Amino acid sequence: MNVHDFFRSQNQLLSETDLEMKVAAATGISVRSVQRVKRQAKEGRLLSPPLVRTRQSPVLGSIDDFVEGCLRKEILSFYERGEIPTLDALLEMVKEPPVHFQGGRTSLHRIIKNIGFQYTRVTGGRQILIEKKDIVASRCNFLRVLDDNRNSSSPRSEVYIDETFVCQKEFVGIIGPKLKNKKEMQYIIVHAGGEKGFVSGGLHMFRPQITNRGHYKDAVTPQCFQIWFKDQLLPNIPNNSLIIMDDAHWHSNIVNKAPDTNMKKDCIIQWLQENNIAPDKAVSKLELLHIVNSYTEKLYDIDLIAKNCGHEVLRLPPHHDHLNPMVLIWHQVKSEIKKKSQDGKKLQTLDEIIKDAVANITEKDWRMCMHRTREMGEQYKNKDKAVKCMLEKLTLNLDESSTDEED
Repeated sequence: MNVHDFFRSQNQLLSETDLEMKVAAATGISVRSVQRVKRQAKEGRLLSPPLVRTRQSPVLGSIDDFVEGCLRKEILSFYERGEIPTLDALLEMVKEPPVHFQGGRTSLHRIIKNIGFQYTRVTGGRQILIEKKDIVASRCNFLRVLDDNRNSSSPRSEVYIDETFVCQKEFVGIIGPKLKNKKEMQYIIVHAGGEKGFVSGGLHMFRPQITNRGHYKDAVTPQCFQIWFKDQLLPNIPNNSLIIMDDAHWHSNIVNKAPDTNMKKDCIIQWLQENNIAPDKAVSKLELLHIVNSYTEKLYDIDLIAKNCGHEVLRLPPHHDHLNPMVLIWHQVKSEIKKKSQDGKKLQTLDEIIKDAVANITEKDWRMCMHRTREMGEQYKNKDKAVKCMLEKLTLNLDESSTDEED
């Protein structure tokens, strides 16, 4: 309306129609929009256009397994120094290398909560940041199983499994022909390896149909993984191997899924009997479900397949993918792909470059990566001892519920 009033003050004889056209030309909007604004002003409900605000990309989306591992070790390092970790002190530390955290206090709090830390009250009302008990127990069990195997008279071969995603746009330069539909070339890679290098014949690559969410993990299904596991992995690994993988959903398809409230009472009783539990048929459905909830053992199809072939599956603790040497191996593979994409040779396609990069990983590379993850495991043992020592000096008020925020 300011422009309208200005032009009207300059020429009182100008018709309203001509004035509307002049305002529209000056402001770059339509005459109809000018008329609508005039009408709103007359009715006393003139609205200002909303401010255009730029939103920063969420920090959580940029956190990878490496950063998660660094954050976990930084928190536990406080206990090694005899200190109580605080959010402010942790924030200052993770802004430095190797993490280079770009977020603020709120983002950091969300991340450490997502990776399994919580605040627990101690005597006096103070809250301290500790790992959830189930994660600590899972890590201790994982490291103990590895130690028992490595210290045995006849240790089993350790075979590590992992998947990664390679996209053409991640690398500088042009790899292969340009696609007419302008979609970038993408591949999911599934592989396994150990001290003797990658498992021969274990490489599986495919181009996924990315879902709307755009995450490569949505394209890997339990059925797809099971076929690879039976056809390409098991025939090519030593007998009585220890197969190590994370808890991704396609690795952990449950064959004895527990019943819920939607299931009939007779079906719940049948499920309990199939799992060697003899319930009293006279009890109520809710009591039966309580028995089901106390039955914690889960059976995974992959574990059963491996067991039938003389192998054992060991899963990484939650949020501990950095203990898998394949995470380091994938970093080397992608570095090799990036190097090849910058050398000016455009004759190779992306799948050919990936295969060459995988083939260039040696047994020495694998042994070095496995040594590094073994060192990480030893560091966790020392940190766990330090945490235990510190917590013994404090009295945890276990009757109070844990909180998500620091006072």
